[in-house]
Amino acid sequence: MKIYCILFDTLPQHPRIEKLFKSKKLHYSDYITNSCTVPTVVSMLSGKTPSEMRSTGIGASHTYILLSEKEQEEWNKKILFDNLPKDWKIHLHSMPETRGDGRLGSWPMYKGRHPRLLPDDICGRNDQMKFYVYQKKFL
Repeated sequence: MKIYCILFDTLPQHPRIEKLFKSKKLHYSDYITNSCTVPTVVSMLSGKTPSEMRSTGIGASHTYILLSEKEQEEWNKKILFDNLPKDWKIHLHSMPETRGDGRLGSWPMYKGRHPRLLPDDICGRNDQMKFYVYQKKFL
């Protein structure tokens, strides 16, 4: 089984996008998003609002990594990835690097690791995740 979750962040809706999805028999729908990418993706992968994930809400970035270990455990129980079989392969085709993603030591809370929006800002699971390098293509 394959499940696709695609977020067109800051992209105006265009009838050609919907037509393409429907031509491939894929479900296409509106999704009312949050104020920035991280809360939107958290909501998409949990089915919960930012305030349901954490009583004080979710910031634009770095919320998850700054949670205590106990808070992270509770958070992970709500995220889709934590409920998938451990042998599932998760392929992440992502946006270009943002906020210093991938730059060693760019944020002190990552302690010399290469941070990524997913999974570092979204959840604790990173096993069986395959990351694809973003390549900008011109039409």
